Amino acid sequence: MRIDCHNHILPVGNFVEDWIREMDRLGFDKTLFAGLPEYFGFGFNSWTYDAMKKHPDRIIGFAWFNLGVDPPEMVDRYAEQGFAGIKFTAPHICYNDHRAFPVYERIEKLGLATLFHTGIVLVNDKMRGQDCDSARMQPIFLDGPAREFPDLNFHIAHLGVPWHDEATMLVRLHKNITADITGLRWREQKGVDWFRNQFWFEGVWDKLMFGTDVMSGAEDFQVQYDRQKYIVDALFLDEASQRKFFGENAARLLKL
Repeated sequence: MRIDCHNHILPVGNFVEDWIREMDRLGFDKTLFAGLPEYFGFGFNSWTYDAMKKHPDRIIGFAWFNLGVDPPEMVDRYAEQGFAGIKFTAPHICYNDHRAFPVYERIEKLGLATLFHTGIVLVNDKMRGQDCDSARMQPIFLDGPAREFPDLNFHIAHLGVPWHDEATMLVRLHKNITADITGLRWREQKGVDWFRNQFWFEGVWDKLMFGTDVMSGAEDFQVQYDRQKYIVDALFLDEASQRKFFGENAARLLKL
């Protein structure tokens, strides 16, 4: 099974239908669409819900949870609506704040997956007054929660850009932390040797996943795929490890 483990719905034409056509053309079975705050300008929870209900065999839906504002009971509501996981970004508290622990406890109990934005978050004029601060999303803030909730997997988006070393060490040390390398701009500044030096430890390719996280349109799927395929080919990654990276790891965590 080939899975795009991290994407959002864009307000561009018939994005979802166009994306599914690209999935078919590139041989992908499923895409994970995650909700985002409305002030981001795309990817609302309602859009994700509609897409996953219309295409249940192709679209995996994650709901954005407003950490520090939404009550823990919202996790139950999202689970009842059929969301497979919870997306965290732009939290009002740090990820390791103990006020977040009842939320993680509910996610763990319900067997849902997670997707944590880590590192710098996008900037737009609508964010003014929303109390959005990238400092709360440093990957190291997942260290404590991962210790306290060993049966919950904490998935790190973007390998923590720019805190890559923190993110990579968390992936190495914690059995329940995984990551993706989405984010075109930072990734294109790194040479193949950088990835070779970063991903040196045994079992790393059991914990990394392919995702697109496109910012333009469906045509960007090809670009994202080609550039991440170039990296794994240049690292001489064997076929079995590539299958894990391009879908099997995500399928295991999502219980597909």
